[in-house]
Amino acid sequence: MPDRTVIIAIVNQKWAHPSSVFDLFLEGFRVGLGTKTLLNHLIIFTMDGSAFQYCRSVHRHCLNLATYRINYATWKPFENLHHLKLGWRKIELLGEVLELGYNVLFTDADVMWFRNPFPHFHSGAEIITASDPCADNQQSKTNRADGGFFYLKSNAITVEFFKYWKTKRVLHPNSSDQLIFETIKDDMIGKMLGLRIIYLDTDYFGSFCQSNKDMSKLCTMHAKCYDSIDRKVHHLKDILDVWRNSTLPSSGEKKQGLKIANSAASS
Repeated sequence: MPDRTVIIAIVNQKWAHPSSVFDLFLEGFRVGLGTKTLLNHLIIFTMDGSAFQYCRSVHRHCLNLATYRINYATWKPFENLHHLKLGWRKIELLGEVLELGYNVLFTDADVMWFRNPFPHFHSGAEIITASDPCADNQQSKTNRADGGFFYLKSNAITVEFFKYWKTKRVLHPNSSDQLIFETIKDDMIGKMLGLRIIYLDTDYFGSFCQSNKDMSKLCTMHAKCYDSIDRKVHHLKDILDVWRNSTLPSSGEKKQGLKIANSAASS
C-alpha cells in the first residue's frame, strides 16, 4: 500500500485446495464492502509445494516458505508440537517483514472479511489486535490478544519488541508465542520501549465464539472456535451466505440474514 502496509496470511495444503477454507477466505474479500482492492496487497505464505501451486492458481501474490526442519504439509493445526513450531515460525517471519520497513496486517485464513478494517485502526499504536474473548476497554491491560488478526506498525519499537519476543523462547522453549506475548507485553522491556497496544472492538471484529453479531457492523468474523477444518468450512460458508443476504436491498432479506447469523454464531 502507499504507506508500506502488507496483508499476510499463512496456509498449508489442508487449508488451500478447491472448496477449502482458503477459497472462502478469498471469496470474502471479493464480496466484502471495500475489500476487493485489498487483494492487491494480500501476500499468502504457503507451507508446502501443494499449497503453493494451488495458491498460484487462484491468487497473484504467493510465496513458499522454506521448511527446513518441519514437514508443514502434514501439519495438524491442533497437535501441540507442530502448532507450537508454526506459531514461532510466524513470529520470525513477521519480525523479518517489520525489519524490511513494512507494516503488517496478519490474518488467519479462517477469518472472513466483510468490510475494510483499516478505518478502525488507531494511528497511535504499534500493535492493534483483535481480542480474545472480548474487550470491554480497548486499552485495558487485562485483555488477551487474538493471534489470528492483528496489525503491526513497522518502527524501532516493534522491531526491538519482536527481537525480545523471540529471545524469550530460549528461556521458555515449550511455551507458545501467544503465551509469551501475554507475559511480556507489559513487562519492563515493553515499558522501556513505550509499546502501545490497542484491542479492537468485538462489535466490529468478532468470532463464532460470540453470539448475536450485528452484520451491519462486522468487519471480520473469525472461525477460531472450531478445531475441525470441515466445521470451519461449514460455518464460514453459512456466514458468507448470510452476508450476501444481509447486503441485499430488501429489508426482509436483511433481517433474515441477521437472524441466521445469530444462530450460526451460537451453534
